[in-house]
Amino acid sequence: MDADGSFAIKGFSQNPKTHLAIQFYLSQLIDISGESFKPLMSKLADFLFVKLNERIMAEKHTQFVINTSVF
Repeated sequence: MDADGSFAIKGFSQNPKTHLAIQFYLSQLIDISGESFKPLMSKLADFLFVKLNERIMAEKHTQFVINTSVF
């Protein structure tokens, strides 16, 4: 499985110590074979207590997205 994702620690003010956010982002397109990763991504979203988002890329490719943030 090939995935795109990131993990980040971000500061949202001039002094990062005053407002930090920890963010995890993972996105997955439908596999080239046509197999959907939606069941796997749904389980991961449930485990992280977040919503699984879907978006259409280039008007034809479905992408599943999980995004978490802790402030």
